[in-house]
Amino acid sequence: MSHTEQCTSLSNREAASLWQQLLRAIMLRLNMRKNFFPLRVMEPWKRLPREAVESPSLEIFKTRLDAVLCSLLWVTLLGQRVGPDDPQRSLPTPTSL
Repeated sequence: MSHTEQCTSLSNREAASLWQQLLRAIMLRLNMRKNFFPLRVMEPWKRLPREAVESPSLEIFKTRLDAVLCSLLWVTLLGQRVGPDDPQRSLPTPTSL
């Protein structure tokens, strides 16, 4: 069976599916830059507080990052009006930097 016969034997749905697969493959290649490690990391890194970024050691960085993330969680939960009076959900206690 020749190539033209194979193409004409495809239904419209099958042909559309093949085109979608081809377009997905092309888009994946074009979007690969978005998945590039430095681009994924730089934006969140820039949003971290200076105290955490300029930590002298990894252990201090982890401690400070934990404090920042805990305070973000605290603010988020307060925005949802979750409090200690709710027995099902309690707030974490924020740690200081």
